[in-house]
Amino acid sequence: MATVKLLLRNPVKNKKCSINYYVSIARGKRIRGVTNIKVMPEYWNPDTQLLRNKTGVTKSKDDINKKLKNFDSFVYDQISSYHTNDLNEIQRLLKADIDVYFNKKKDEKKPLNLLEFYDWYIGHYKANPMPSTGRIMGKGYARTIKNSKRILNDFSDTMYKLDYDKITLSFYDDFITFLTDQDLALNYLGTQIKNLITIMNASFEKDLHQSLDYKKKYFKNPSEEVHNIYLSQKELQQIYDVDLSNFKPRRVGLNLILTKEQAIQAKELFLIGCYTALRVSDFKKMTVKENLIVEGGKKLLRVKSQKSRKYVSIPVHPVVASIIKRNNNEFPEPMHENSINYAIKEIGRLAKINSSYTKEITKGGKKLVTTDYKYKFISTHTARRSFCTNAYLDGMQVVDIMQISNHSTEKVFYNYIKVNDIGRAKKIANHSFFK
Repeated sequence: MATVKLLLRNPVKNKKCSINYYVSIARGKRIRGVTNIKVMPEYWNPDTQLLRNKTGVTKSKDDINKKLKNFDSFVYDQISSYHTNDLNEIQRLLKADIDVYFNKKKDEKKPLNLLEFYDWYIGHYKANPMPSTGRIMGKGYARTIKNSKRILNDFSDTMYKLDYDKITLSFYDDFITFLTDQDLALNYLGTQIKNLITIMNASFEKDLHQSLDYKKKYFKNPSEEVHNIYLSQKELQQIYDVDLSNFKPRRVGLNLILTKEQAIQAKELFLIGCYTALRVSDFKKMTVKENLIVEGGKKLLRVKSQKSRKYVSIPVHPVVASIIKRNNNEFPEPMHENSINYAIKEIGRLAKINSSYTKEITKGGKKLVTTDYKYKFISTHTARRSFCTNAYLDGMQVVDIMQISNHSTEKVFYNYIKVNDIGRAKKIANHSFFK
């Protein structure tokens, strides 16, 4: 495990001096250098390796401390992203990436090639706001881009060497075939094309190439609508009513022995997601102190979305209130998403969510049809989709649902909810126009 240390370089009283960094990668493998940040020695706290909370540095303190705090995570994330165990190579790559992090190499003497640009893109936007969102790149998106680079690197090693000028319509056909031969899902292929287009756009704006085939209509990201399930209000009630008091420990995954306490915990966390529309990254870590507020006599949950970084306020549903009460006026303890996914399928089985369900997906260029009990398709994301669909069918205004779910457009929202033409017609039939 790498360690990071920050300290002042040759501190002199009443004179700004540079903050140095020392990164120990492994025994005998260290990187040292100077950041682009200078501070007055009197404001530096060597114990916390951050600026002290003093009047003279109030305006810049938060920005500087945030960048220094993020530096630790940046170093660990970069090291884990390198597909090599060669310590010399890791040392070289990390030094270059740290220079980018501290804006010490804005003008590269040698232009970055396509695969190198992936690393620059991740490093730069993990430290600087992205133009599209105004926020730094999140860990999840960074992982997605790193994975796309790995796949493109595999193509480059296996098929032919890639650079900007090779991203043509012929490459598009070859790349789609390459991905399809690996038995990958159609939407996963689409994600790889989408990410490549993002990288090509960003590198084009930095004048690294003039290859424009990727802008043509032919160069599209393939996709298909996958009919993932939602649970009706009746089915949610079945899960709520499941009695787990006599639940016996059982294996529900390769590495998970589900206990009674874990089953109850997973059930309650999942139901909170079903009645708040929150993503699992948000609903699994709420606390009453941080997230429960009262406005005008109404209890609300106020949560900052980890993905969108926006605040959302959600009325507390009676089911959520009952879960909080059962947990001594607190939310259930956090639980890993994979554990919830394993557990909620078992709970769905006990709740008799056993109607037949058919799911179609294109994989490896072939249409695969899977029919099984519905409970086997339940996952953490079923919770959010269930809220949106049930709220819509119950007559809640779409604009109000979107306020809670943070969907950007009605088109995106209608693609997300699981209501077919008959379901929508039944809802419309309740309108006064048809009475």
